[in-house]
Amino acid sequence: MRLVEKIAFLNRLRALLLAEDRFYAKLLGSSLVGVLSISMLAAIFLVIAIRAHNYEGLRTRTLETLRETNKVENDIANLETGHRGYLLTGLPSHLEMFERRKSLIQTRLIELETLFSHDEHQKSRVNEVRHDIDDWLRHVAMPGIERRRTQTAGAVAAAPELTPGRSLLDHARKTLQAVQDDEQVVLNSRAHDQDNADQAFEVLVFAPKLESYVSEMEKAEWGYLLTGDKVCIDTYKRAASDFYAYHGHLSVLQSAAPEQLDLLTKIRANLDRWQREIAMPELAAKQENKDVAAMVTRGAGKEIMDGIRHSVNEFEHAEMAAYEKAKSRSEIERVLKTAGFGVLCVLAIGVLIASSWYNFKAYSGHLKKMEGAEAQTRSIIETTL
Repeated sequence: MRLVEKIAFLNRLRALLLAEDRFYAKLLGSSLVGVLSISMLAAIFLVIAIRAHNYEGLRTRTLETLRETNKVENDIANLETGHRGYLLTGLPSHLEMFERRKSLIQTRLIELETLFSHDEHQKSRVNEVRHDIDDWLRHVAMPGIERRRTQTAGAVAAAPELTPGRSLLDHARKTLQAVQDDEQVVLNSRAHDQDNADQAFEVLVFAPKLESYVSEMEKAEWGYLLTGDKVCIDTYKRAASDFYAYHGHLSVLQSAAPEQLDLLTKIRANLDRWQREIAMPELAAKQENKDVAAMVTRGAGKEIMDGIRHSVNEFEHAEMAAYEKAKSRSEIERVLKTAGFGVLCVLAIGVLIASSWYNFKAYSGHLKKMEGAEAQTRSIIETTL
């Protein structure tokens, strides 16, 4: 029965379309359908362009957030490195690095709070990180530094208890990692079938990890020299393993960029040199209960590490320049494409309206002529009769 009703409806619709009455309504209706079709096409193009623009903005914000959190992680590692270096050697240069990183962390946390101004959950995590760092500075770092100041410059500091400080800063790192994970999840949920990031984006996300693990290795080495804790050796080995893993991944990504690949090779070579000439001899001396403070003071470990950090920063700046250039070209292409679609749609609508109006006027004039001819014929017939 339903099939019969559908056939009957289609027959009535066909008869209505073929009927000669309501000519003007049908003509205007067909024009209106055409205009609506083109308007819908233009709306679709506009929605696609807006979605692409919003996604690009989200990806840029996510990149900025991930980079800032990575930099905070690096600053935390360098803060610990400066702290332990000063406790071990008493040299003012390590204390200067400590103070500089302490100031940088606060600045970066303020920038993170600004990025999360509309996200209270992430903002509370940033505040949690600040609270952990402040507690570590107040209860662990500053008291240790004050005690070291009271000793002679060449003396070795008494082995401090680093466990409370380690737990506080480890919690801060876990919180920062949670911030990064949530931001990546949001980006992935919006990306759908698109790539989560292009090559430059991925490199910029992972490049700060190199400096982070380098600082972690240096911090763990000095932690072992200070305390003799075997946990520091495990941390050192784990950081070294992670460094080489990220370095290999970045080397694959940069295989088509010789200059960047040279920088990565230089970073690895300097780290290998630091391990060979500085870290391994000092760790061996500590295991043999020798005076490691004098070795650290005379060694060139700090200069080598500073060179590694400079190379990592140079690598990041070069990749950021490449990313900005590619992003600029992409934005220009997207704007031109959107403008082209818009112009085409406007031209199509204009042509359709003009054509429809011309058809309407032509058919209207034609019908008026037919009505005039019919009236003239009827008048002649009436006069004849």
